[in-house]
Amino acid sequence: MKLISLLGLLVLLFIAWLISYHKDKVNLRTVLWGLFLQFLFALIILQKSAVSWIGMAIFAMLLIIYVFRDIIKAAWPKFIWIAGIVLGAAMISVIFFFLMKVIPVSLIFLFILVIMLVNKYFIKYESVKPYLSAILIVSIFTAPAALGIYGQEIFQTFSDGVAKFLSLSRYGAEFLFGNLARPEYFFPQNTAWPGFGYLFAFVVLPTIIFFGGFMAILYHYGIMQKLVETMAKFMSWTMGTSGAETLSCSANIFVGQTEAPLLIKPFLNEMTESELLTVMVGGFATIAGGVLAGYIAMGVDAGHLVAASVMSAPAALVMGKIIYPEIKESKTLGMVKMPQMERAQNVLGALSNGITDGLKLAVNVGAMLL
Repeated sequence: MKLISLLGLLVLLFIAWLISYHKDKVNLRTVLWGLFLQFLFALIILQKSAVSWIGMAIFAMLLIIYVFRDIIKAAWPKFIWIAGIVLGAAMISVIFFFLMKVIPVSLIFLFILVIMLVNKYFIKYESVKPYLSAILIVSIFTAPAALGIYGQEIFQTFSDGVAKFLSLSRYGAEFLFGNLARPEYFFPQNTAWPGFGYLFAFVVLPTIIFFGGFMAILYHYGIMQKLVETMAKFMSWTMGTSGAETLSCSANIFVGQTEAPLLIKPFLNEMTESELLTVMVGGFATIAGGVLAGYIAMGVDAGHLVAASVMSAPAALVMGKIIYPEIKESKTLGMVKMPQMERAQNVLGALSNGITDGLKLAVNVGAMLL
């Protein structure tokens, strides 16, 4: 099965190359890094063995090198610095591994976070920030190995949590629609009455509205912007793609094809043809948050859906850059910055706007199904 999957991936890449507008302009760095990140995420998310820990270790080292990128850029020779950083991180990881056997992991995380907050708001030593961030990264990725937890188990727990959270929308649906939204009335064990059946409009569509309101709260407090910007910077650093297209593809993990381009609205008029195509590919490759909620409400495994979206972000950049390689100079090359978004007066206003947007999406989904 794994061999067939690999063969299918190679066939897709070959087809993308065949229809490429400029076959000789394909950036090998983007393709190789995109494939590497996709395989790395697959190792971490899908494996239930020590291979998952190896994937986590590699990803942790990449993140640590990324954190020290400015220091490494100014250093010479760079290879010695990178080797020293990796060796130091490995030694700290071993220390954390044994510490986590005797000290609760939560206490270790709390201690590191307190030090980071004290430095950020009181001491304010800028030079210490990369080292503290690196220590936090090492502790986070060492914890699963110390506790004997694999990546698949982490995502399964995450999946169950997401499904449980989204199921809260059922209370509102049951209040509004009564027995039409109650699972026990879908297929009751009663020969005299077959039941209502699974009513998509009364079960799935309310979940989309609920999730739309929740996402609006996260955007109001700037949580999603920070998360998307961080992911975009990392992928841009590894794959060499421009800031605008990377930002849009990263945002597509959480929002839909119509919402993600709004993040790069100030750059749309000056984007190259290659960037515009990549933005469109990113939208088709991933699952919007509202649609994700709908699929989960229908019983699809949340972990699989989230894993597919995360792995599809670098894959979309690869496919976009093979089909239409960059032949012009991008205005946002090397720059990833979230534009200022219009915000509501308060969290209730944001929630109201999010619910309205969720309602529009729910009606749109229902209309398309009709």
